[in-house]
Amino acid sequence: MSEEGLPISSSDEASTVKRRLRDRGQQVLRGQVSVWDLVLISAVLSVLAVSGLASIRDVDLYWHVVIGDQLLSSWWPATYDPISYTDAQAWYPGAWATEVVYAEVVRIAGFAGIAWLRFLLVGIFLTSLALMLRRRSSPWAAFLVFSAAAIPLFDAYQDRPQLVSLVLLVPLAAALQRALEGATPPSIWVIALYTWVWANVHGLWIMVPAICVLIAVSSQIGSQRGRASPYPWLIRGLVAWVAAGLTPFTFHVWLTPFSIASAASEIAEWQPLSVAVPSAWALVFLAIIYLVTVARSKSRVPGNELLVVVALLLFGALLTRNAAVAAVLVAGIVAARVDHTFGHFRAQITVPAVIVPVVSALLLVTAATNYARESAIPERLPIAVADSLAAREGTTRVLSAYGLSGFLRQFGGDGVRVAIDGRTDRYGAETIGRHFDFQMGLPGWEKYLQSTDPDVIVLGEDMPVVQLLVQSGDWTISDQDGSVVVLEPATPG
Repeated sequence: MSEEGLPISSSDEASTVKRRLRDRGQQVLRGQVSVWDLVLISAVLSVLAVSGLASIRDVDLYWHVVIGDQLLSSWWPATYDPISYTDAQAWYPGAWATEVVYAEVVRIAGFAGIAWLRFLLVGIFLTSLALMLRRRSSPWAAFLVFSAAAIPLFDAYQDRPQLVSLVLLVPLAAALQRALEGATPPSIWVIALYTWVWANVHGLWIMVPAICVLIAVSSQIGSQRGRASPYPWLIRGLVAWVAAGLTPFTFHVWLTPFSIASAASEIAEWQPLSVAVPSAWALVFLAIIYLVTVARSKSRVPGNELLVVVALLLFGALLTRNAAVAAVLVAGIVAARVDHTFGHFRAQITVPAVIVPVVSALLLVTAATNYARESAIPERLPIAVADSLAAREGTTRVLSAYGLSGFLRQFGGDGVRVAIDGRTDRYGAETIGRHFDFQMGLPGWEKYLQSTDPDVIVLGEDMPVVQLLVQSGDWTISDQDGSVVVLEPATPG
């Protein structure tokens, strides 16, 4: 019925709906938004665009793809290793679901598809982080903390399973912040499902029970007796631990985070955090912002919050690899504290709402263009060497630089087996250390060479052992691709 009480046709109804939608759209376009919201959106898309300026950087990606292929073809072999020919302790994939996805993406779209997968994951991470900060603080505080946390973490936006963990860290950070504010713990079933999914994609699932325990401990700081029970969070931590063990590789998933930590002492990202590492600046910036807000706060900062922030900052400083994790987890707490301390500062500057979609579209196109221009295979990697290995008949045992092994195995094909690759927990710190000593030509390199007994050696030409191998007369340079040389026995057999 019309406003006059007369019947109207369906076409009239449609036109009425269209008119209302048009009027609503015009109202939105004529509306105003905070300039800080616009700046926050621009920051999200700018970081996404800049992260697409670098081609595939993480050389571990290639052996992850090999593992994914193996899992898709015949699950995980119990009798042989699909990458290495040397003996080592038993190894089980700790990120099998991500590796399967990598393998499928490469099969469908090649390695260029991996870059687009990174585009998607980085976009989800940055957007969810910005939304989390925005929900818990004012626009300007969200922008300040987002810039301090997300921009220095540029090195963490790589093609590796840990990028999936960065996405999964944001809900955990939000739950941590709500817990500090006294919110009811999430459902046990939600915690169980969340951890189970995470345990299938990457070893950082261990942060779920760890954060549950941290919340339980912090709940007893500065609170009155009986005010907050730690048991709900302790129970959820236990449930999370059990849920991780329900993955296809069962209890091996429980051991993976600890076995990697104990075996990776020779790897740079497992060294104590250095201020020379970009991700370290995220922690430095967040720590400075938090200290300033605490110093300027007119009210007493809760002891449980201080305990959590200090614990996370120390965790981030413990290892280079921890910095990004700690920055994400502490960002929401810092933003809320900034808003609480400087809540009187409310920027009233606004801009027309129509600017938001225009700016967003321009930056999004720029980001997509940067990713489209990426080289699927970085020029620094010796693709010609891999092709020559692929052309050989039978199995070729390759002793290569630590960072080249996965690449040579992926592009050299099933006939290539390497002496060592990026799976730190398979080889252990001692073996990895011996390999690095070999590359440097340190005493004992001959013994390591004899123990690995390779058919081919592939190393950077600047490695000291290359000259020692040639001088020995037993090895000769047979090929070179850029700065990478191939050495073969001077006397066949």
